Amino acid sequence: MKKTSILFFAFSFVFMATSTGSPAAGDRVEPVHVEWLKAAGKQVTVLDLRGEEAYHQGTIPGALLATSLPNAANELADNIQSGKMNGPVILLMNEPVEQKLLSSWQKILLGAGYQVKLLDGGMKAWRAAGYEVSAPEAHYTKPGSVPFVVPLGLCERKEPVQKYR
Repeated sequence: MKKTSILFFAFSFVFMATSTGSPAAGDRVEPVHVEWLKAAGKQVTVLDLRGEEAYHQGTIPGALLATSLPNAANELADNIQSGKMNGPVILLMNEPVEQKLLSSWQKILLGAGYQVKLLDGGMKAWRAAGYEVSAPEAHYTKPGSVPFVVPLGLCERKEPVQKYR
């Protein structure tokens, strides 16, 4: 029930963010410098919006991957429910910053009650400062590594067949 209400809440903000104009002038995203982010440590959440490939090539340690706006409601609900999101949310974006994407995520996160900031200079500034970079493994399941059962109807028998490994 709780996940359903969080999912509905997050979905409503994704819909609002993609269907309305940009945030009000007073809602400008505050830029933060890499030194500030490094000092903040685990008291903030870094949300990497650069895409899955860039994320797996190297990101700020502990950053969460946000794949796309259509998946934002599910991702946000999962991250809120699992307690992965702490304090202000720092957006990690490609340079130059895509204003439409920034505006959409800003609305989603502000609507969910988070303070939103933008990492000034992005990953380039983080690397230039000499800070640690992590390269999270892609979640890939090797074919044949997970047991499965052939579902009823996909075989000639009237019952599921043996498990395969």
